[in-house]
Amino acid sequence: MIPVTEGVLGNDNAAQDLYGTGVRVGLYLQSAGLALYNYSNDKRSRQGVKIAPGSICIAILSPWFVFAAQQAFSPCEAFIVILMLSSLFPAGSTLHNIDDAIGQHILGLVAILLSTLGISLAFLWTFGKLVVTLPELGTKNVVFFFARVSLKGWFRWLALAYSSIDAILTLVFSFKLVRLIKFSWIFRRRENPGSHTEDWLPELRGWDRAIQWAVRVWVIITVEVTIRWNHLQPASDFRAPGQLIPLISGLFIFMDSLLAVDFKPLTSVL
Repeated sequence: MIPVTEGVLGNDNAAQDLYGTGVRVGLYLQSAGLALYNYSNDKRSRQGVKIAPGSICIAILSPWFVFAAQQAFSPCEAFIVILMLSSLFPAGSTLHNIDDAIGQHILGLVAILLSTLGISLAFLWTFGKLVVTLPELGTKNVVFFFARVSLKGWFRWLALAYSSIDAILTLVFSFKLVRLIKFSWIFRRRENPGSHTEDWLPELRGWDRAIQWAVRVWVIITVEVTIRWNHLQPASDFRAPGQLIPLISGLFIFMDSLLAVDFKPLTSVL
């Protein structure tokens, strides 16, 4: 059983390992970096972009499910963690150039598959049951949704409806991703098989990219305001590996994405 410290709002272990300052900043940087890679034409710059965030996402999701099963954190803590993770993988955002995935990075594709399925399941479990069964642990049990709303009110049912639709779309995306993994395995030694898969997943353009940036900004605002409103105390001990690993990974992914961005098309659009 994961212990809960008396006198501390929320769970101090979750505040360290799931949404500590290093974890949050690292995930924000990774999310921004993944979005910036979509503006790059350099295939080599995306060599590890699929496996690194996917691995970290799985590493955070695994204890999240343990905390949830043991009723060890509050509903608002459960919500902000999966919300942060969901901003990493908007459907297809890391698969902008499908031909990059063919014949390589099979483990990265598997990591994305497990991450997207895990996040979708976590959302369904959270709003289907956990918001009612998890202890509040002294928190206000409120979140930011353009206003201060309760997790147990109408927002729960709205989020559950969205999560159900998202689960269906995730299954469709996962089916395509499984086919892509299989195709990549079969043709891993052939050159330029991308023409066979170009219609499987949509290419991000114009408003799609703008919407994904808006979602990422909204996620940051929601997480930070929710933490403040519930008086949670995220850990800021950067000596802990659980804080440093996501932070350093996020820094390197973000810096690499900046170096990979082709600014000429952006300036021409502006």
